[in-house]
Amino acid sequence: MKAFHFRLDQALRWRATQRDLEKSRVSVAAKRLQDLREEIDRRREEITAGARQLPSSGTTGTSLAAWNGFTEQLRRRIRSLEASAAAAEQELEVRLQALTEANRRVQLLENLRQTAHGNWKAEFNRELETAAGEFFLFRLQSRDRMGA
Repeated sequence: MKAFHFRLDQALRWRATQRDLEKSRVSVAAKRLQDLREEIDRRREEITAGARQLPSSGTTGTSLAAWNGFTEQLRRRIRSLEASAAAAEQELEVRLQALTEANRRVQLLENLRQTAHGNWKAEFNRELETAAGEFFLFRLQSRDRMGA
């Protein structure tokens, strides 16, 4: 009997490559979202740290106006970063869905391969059993001829 050959092996390898590509895309999207969230936290911490230092720095009208301008600029930057983070979350969700689909496609082909291998193995065992039976009968007949 021929060795096992799954005729969709090339498709399985292609699907596995697509899955690996989607994994890397998910990783990139997750890293981008993490970076954006960290930057948002840093900007918020700048506002908090500055607010703590403000009373001890001898506040004047000019310094309060400068502080107000600075915090307003940081708040605008935070809003911009939050919008970018929301877009990054959506992108990550899209990438996760694509990864799930890629995993499903690979799993389908792996299941088909496993089923085909099981069928091949069952056929191989039947042929082996038949050959063993025929060989046994041949030896039995040869022994009978020699003994007769």
